[in-house]
Formats: sequence, structure tokens, C-alpha cells
Amino acid sequence: ITNVWGFTSPGEEPQWGLPLATGAWLCRHIWEHYLYSTNVTYLRNNYGIIKGAAEFLLDWLVINPSTGKLVSGPASSPENMFVTSNGDWASISMGPSHDQEIIKELFTIVLLSATKLRI
Repeated sequence: ITNVWGFTSPGEEPQWGLPLATGAWLCRHIWEHYLYSTNVTYLRNNYGIIKGAAEFLLDWLVINPSTGKLVSGPASSPENMFVTSNGDWASISMGPSHDQEIIKELFTIVLLSATKLRI
């Protein structure tokens, strides 16, 4: 469970308790604080958090054999479920859009931050 109440362990249900990209999502708030304040010292002091989240994700991503692209997973999208080929409902898949969007955004934030900090 990774949520606003401070739980950080996997939850009881994979659909809502397995969002491993949450750290990347939280880094968005660091970036937004910087954009609002334009405080370069703040960005420099928090760059390690942003970079560390990106490094975690790089270690987690795997190559999708069908597309050759890097995807997260196994992972879930907390708001979505789908019907499998045998008719079961599932929430775990490889490369859910939820993760892919957050990961792309974090990698962009890392690049923009590094450019701004001249790293």
C-alpha cells in the first residue's frame, strides 16, 4: 500500500496495492514546487531523489519481446481492470499505461533538472 496515509508496503489487492511507480509520481511534486518557486537551490537539494527514482525505474524496466520497447511490470493500473482471453478479470499486466506515462514524465523531469543544474 503506497498512499497518503503513509503505508508503503504492498496492499491486499494488486489492483490498488502494487503501484511501484508511485515514487516517480511523487517526484512530480518536487518538480512542480521548483517550477512554481524557481528556487534552483531547492531543485539541487532534491535532485538526488528525482535521479534515484529514475535509477530504480531503469532497473525495473524490461524489454517487451513483442515490441522491443522497455516496459514496467508486472504492474497494475490502480483504476483499471481488463478481461483476459479466458474471461477472467485481471489488473496485472506488462507496461500498463499508468506506469508508462509516469515513467516517461519522470525521465523528462530528470533531463530538464540536469540541464537546469548543468549536471
